[in-house]
Amino acid sequence: MKLSINTYNEMLTRRVQAIRAVTQSLGESRQALLSRDADRLQEFTAQQQMLCGEVDFVDAELKSVRSGSETAFQSESGESDAIAEQMAAAGAELVHAYKVNAALLRRARRAVNVMINVAQSEANAYCSPSSYRSLQMGDV
Repeated sequence: MKLSINTYNEMLTRRVQAIRAVTQSLGESRQALLSRDADRLQEFTAQQQMLCGEVDFVDAELKSVRSGSETAFQSESGESDAIAEQMAAAGAELVHAYKVNAALLRRARRAVNVMINVAQSEANAYCSPSSYRSLQMGDV
């Protein structure tokens, strides 16, 4: 496969942009989670799935280009190095945003489980003497 260094760098730049878009979407979904906006959270989750698919597509393109090329893509101008640094920085930001969101989701799950447990234990804790069930128990 014949490909110019400029085209390869454009592919790398597309990957960086897609990773940054995922990171931005994670930040917006974090705000939706903190404001307890389930609808917006679902929208951002769908958006993140689409963006991850885009990253996967670009990765597959890059992999096929790398495997089809016998020579390494190196730019004398240092553009490839700059893009590689941008990609590393974008990846680090994405990992950080992911970890923050994962922690918030774990905390939200624990809070919901606590509320469910409290509601279940309260439901079985006390029957009012005037309740229908209590009156039936007294007749036995």
